[in-house]
Amino acid sequence: MMPLMSFTVGTNDFRRALRAVAPNACRDEVLPAICRVRCYVDSENVTVSATDRFTAALGLVSVWETSPLTPVVDGVIDLGLPDIAKILAVFTAGKDKADAPEWQLRVELLEKRTIAEGDRPETSSLTVRITDVSGMISGEVLDLPALTPHENFPDLPQLFATHLEKPSGQLDLFGVSGELLARLKTAARVYGDEPLVLSTPGAERAPIIARCGDSFLGLVMPVNLGPAEDSYQADQAAWQRRLPVPSVTKVVELDEIVGRGAENDDEVRRAAAEIVVAVQFGSAAMLQRRLGIGYKKAERILNQLELAGVVGPKQGSRARKVLFSATDVEGALAQLDQHTAGDK
Repeated sequence: MMPLMSFTVGTNDFRRALRAVAPNACRDEVLPAICRVRCYVDSENVTVSATDRFTAALGLVSVWETSPLTPVVDGVIDLGLPDIAKILAVFTAGKDKADAPEWQLRVELLEKRTIAEGDRPETSSLTVRITDVSGMISGEVLDLPALTPHENFPDLPQLFATHLEKPSGQLDLFGVSGELLARLKTAARVYGDEPLVLSTPGAERAPIIARCGDSFLGLVMPVNLGPAEDSYQADQAAWQRRLPVPSVTKVVELDEIVGRGAENDDEVRRAAAEIVVAVQFGSAAMLQRRLGIGYKKAERILNQLELAGVVGPKQGSRARKVLFSATDVEGALAQLDQHTAGDK
């Protein structure tokens, strides 16, 4: 077999890209052009890409070295989804450590030709050979049939480049499928929980772009709400009616309250008062979780807050009514301190 392309990549980098990008590939056999993962190859990078029309993704893998006998030129390698699963199953790598060996894979695109004999014409087929070259001696070898590149597969790097060129904006109202967003969660997990940075070019039907570190780009098309838009706006208005009127007065942030590890009962009571007033929810179970205390102690604290006039009386299994607004945490604490001082 004659090598058409040969290059070496890091095993971990290649695995991450395949795992993050493959969930975005089409599974509908009616659309064979996109039922695949395409690798765009040049002398510096392998860009792993996939789309199902609703989402798209790019994963960047650095090329470590190329073969002098088969210099890499711009080209593509198309792989089927079952083959991606085989690659991930066969080739694994250790953790990224400074003193760890360099886990590497050599990827070759090979062409096999059969000579014409009699009535049988000459034929050719493409094979992708992946070899573990991490050590001094080559390890596992996997031969996979390369799909014939389909001309209708979209130019995804160009698509992303076009959208990223536009200024970021914000769509007033759009819907996104939870299943599609879950694919971005997969990418974040694969790349070590890198934060996903979301942006939307300010245009109608513009996609949501997600960046995860410097190795992953994702794209999610928003759902056109159409006639349902009025009902979504009504839902938003209903929530706004339920929530307090926004105020310039500082509201205690939950991360300032949770996990303080109060050392005495007075501190626990004050922390509990801050929480129930800030979230407007007087529940023993909630205090138990937030303060890391027992349920009976949480109930006892609520009884003390009731005597101090911070919350109302117990109402069966329902949460107690909070007698101070979310913007008046300081007032609630002042009343609690006054009540505590009177008891002493």
